[in-house]
Formats: sequence, C-alpha cells, structure tokens
Amino acid sequence: LNEEGSGAGNQGVYASTFTYDVNVPTAVLVTPVHFSYRKSGAITTISGTAADWIRNSAGVNNVQQINLYVKFSSASTYLTASGWVSGLTAIPISTAGLPYGATWGTPITEAYLAHNTTYTVWVEARDLAGNLQNSFIVGTSSNTFNYDTAEPVSAITSVTDLAFYRRENIPNITGTAADESEGGRIFVSSYSIQDTNLSVYWNGSTFSAGTETFFPMTFQGNNVWSDSMMTSNLVDGRTYGLRFLAVDKAQNTETPSGADPHYRTFKFDVSTPTTQINTPSNGAYVNSLATVTFSATDNMIAASSLFKVEYSIYVDTGGYYRRGANDFNATTQYFNPAVSTMANLTFSYADNIPWVTGRKYTLSSKAT
Repeated sequence: LNEEGSGAGNQGVYASTFTYDVNVPTAVLVTPVHFSYRKSGAITTISGTAADWIRNSAGVNNVQQINLYVKFSSASTYLTASGWVSGLTAIPISTAGLPYGATWGTPITEAYLAHNTTYTVWVEARDLAGNLQNSFIVGTSSNTFNYDTAEPVSAITSVTDLAFYRRENIPNITGTAADESEGGRIFVSSYSIQDTNLSVYWNGSTFSAGTETFFPMTFQGNNVWSDSMMTSNLVDGRTYGLRFLAVDKAQNTETPSGADPHYRTFKFDVSTPTTQINTPSNGAYVNSLATVTFSATDNMIAASSLFKVEYSIYVDTGGYYRRGANDFNATTQYFNPAVSTMANLTFSYADNIPWVTGRKYTLSSKAT
C-alpha cells in the first residue's frame, strides 16, 4: 500500500491550450471599388476579404464576424436589411464558416438605393479573441461609390446638320458628352459614320462595313471629345450620317438616336457649280433689255446645293455695276446677287439696270 502523503499515489493531470491574441483583424472591401460608379444590377452584392495575424490552421478563419456599414453620404442614415435607419447601424455578416482567405459577401436590395446618390461603405472585422478592427483605410476598408441608373447624353457640335462641306472647310468630328451635366463622369464617347448613298459604314479604314461600328474619340477636357475626319475617304456628291454614342463610368450606354444633335447628316461636295447667261446672248445688239437671266447647276442640285448666283457687268467707259447704288462706279470687278424665285437657284435674274445707249457691256456670272 502507498502511504498517504508519500507522493507515490494516483495523480490526475489536466492540460489546457489557448491562443493569446491581441492583434486586430482587418477586413477589406473588394466590391464596390472606391470612387466607382455602379449602374442598376451592378451593386447587388457587397463583398470582400478578412484576415487576422493569428490563425490556427488553413481551414479556420479567425475572423468570426464582419460588421458592414452602408451610409447615405449626405445624411446620418444607414442601410439595413429592411431599409434605412437613423444612427450608426451595421449589417452583421458571419464569417465563422468561411475558410481562411475566402471571400465574404452579402446581398443588398437595390430598391433602397437612389439614382445619382453617393454612399460610403466600410467594414469592421472581429476575431475569435474578440479583437475589433479599429482602422479603416480609405480605399481598403472604406470605399465610396455613386449609384447611377441614367444614361449619359452626347451632342455633335462641329458638323452642322444638313450642311455642305468641301475638302477645305470640313471640320473634325467633335462634340460633347456628359452624365448628370458632368463631363468627368463619361467613360468614353464614340462615333459612327455612314455613307447614306451606299448604306455602308466606316470600318476604320474604308466605308465598307455592313453594320454600324462605333469608334472612340479622344477626350479633350471639360466635356469635349473629338477625332479627325476621314476627309480623304469622303466621296464627292455623297451624303454622310454621323452619330454619337456615350458610355458613362457606371457603364450606362446612351440609347442610339437618329435625332439632332446626336445624329446629323452632311454632304461632301468638291465639284464646282456652273452658270450660263441665258439673256442676252453673246455678241447680241439689243434695243430693249428689261431683264438679264441666268441658269445654274451643280452635281448635287437635287439637294439644293447652290448657295447663291451672282453677276457682274462692266461698261466700256470703265467701271462695274453696283446693284445697291444702281450705278457703274465700282473700280474693280463687283459681283451682285441675282434674284431667284426657285429654291434650288437653277434660274435667276437681274432687272432695272440703267443701260445707256451706244455703250458696250460685258456680263459675267458665277455660282457658289
């Protein structure tokens, strides 16, 4: 028998292990990205990661809970599963069952978000030891995003609708684009251009594409975007349709429009118009001339491409006729506008000219 107190009796030993942890865990936001714009359907879930300096095994996540805060940036209201409430309120997210390194996420109801409103989101992690995250670095654990559900708006500014251009005066492709009246919220503004006579689109090198293709322009600052005009590829006598299309930073795409100022047509005309003097005939002797008449034509006359018809009259005593003063006192060639009752100016005339008997006159005409 063992004697009591000899130290040789039966003994029971109890061992306990624990982890001493005073390190603060960190939660990181993955979506939404800081300073991002989110369109409808693009912010259905807020997600991120969480880590603690100490972990027991690869299969154990020491971060047990995430507190998610979604704040209405212009007011002290916070989003919950059932709507907005006043005062600091978190959406609790359990991460106890997530493996270390896994991504957490929680759905949010977009119906609670308002268009063109900015929200601040931050996350707070708590680990197994009860340590609570106390640092919220902007862009890491604290992000701001704007909820944007409206389309941007673009406008063509350089090309005038229904205008005629020649090689020397055709402008570059330039316009504006804005979202909520802010140019900085535009991701890209693009254009397409069609040869409407052949119903083919510009493909980047030729007018041969069967479907509409948009090409990004270069941002010039403020709300202006532009690209060079493919002048060398434009064909004399053709009509071209130019369309703009903008995409904002939330990826809302402008609905293609066929109305001005989103869409404009212009005509490319490098052919010179011609005129003819109908009366009097060349070399004629006349004893009465109440009206001088002209005809004019152009390669795009069907589109009313003539802007004006003019005439000059030289008298052999020296001097050119001036319609306004009704005299022949101009010392250099002077062109007067002819009168026409036709919209396309194919026929025009001049009257009430103070002819003097015995004098010889030289009549010239031109069209623009």
